[in-house]
Amino acid sequence: MALVFAIIDFLIYLIPLTIISFAAFKLLSPIKEKLMKKYKLGWIKTCLLINFVISFLCLFAMYAYFVLLGGALAQPMDVALALTLGEQFLLTLGDLARVVIASVILALALLFFEFLTGFVTDLQEDKEYSKTIKQIIAVLISAVLFLLLLFFFFSWAPLGLVVYVFYGGIKPIPIAIYWLL
Repeated sequence: MALVFAIIDFLIYLIPLTIISFAAFKLLSPIKEKLMKKYKLGWIKTCLLINFVISFLCLFAMYAYFVLLGGALAQPMDVALALTLGEQFLLTLGDLARVVIASVILALALLFFEFLTGFVTDLQEDKEYSKTIKQIIAVLISAVLFLLLLFFFFSWAPLGLVVYVFYGGIKPIPIAIYWLL
């Protein structure tokens, strides 16, 4: 019975991930083709560029949201303890560098799943399905592998990414774990 509930829980994660991934795949494929034609980039360079831009925008939006939320909800500070404009600029520059580094890491990690999706799509060339069905199957297989890797081998990765982007290192992990509980 526990196995049935585990499969149901896995499907609860798998179905939305597949739908979102397929929608992103369909939306970004024309952009990828245009970039390849316009700038004469190869498939890998184009995928890395698109992955980096999307990862950066998502991480930066997440970071900016929580910084703005923290600024809106924070208690007023004593003027003597406040940071100068230069100090705030340097801190923001360091935070932006962490977001860029995390985006590069995510772009490289996502490239594996794009390889897998392309490989599975190419394996299905002799099948009688439509192109869209072949792409859905390929994205589904990539999503299954992603979730299996995430749940069983890299379960620390989402927390590590959040800690790195927001705190800049591993020393504040106990604080972050306490915050998440």
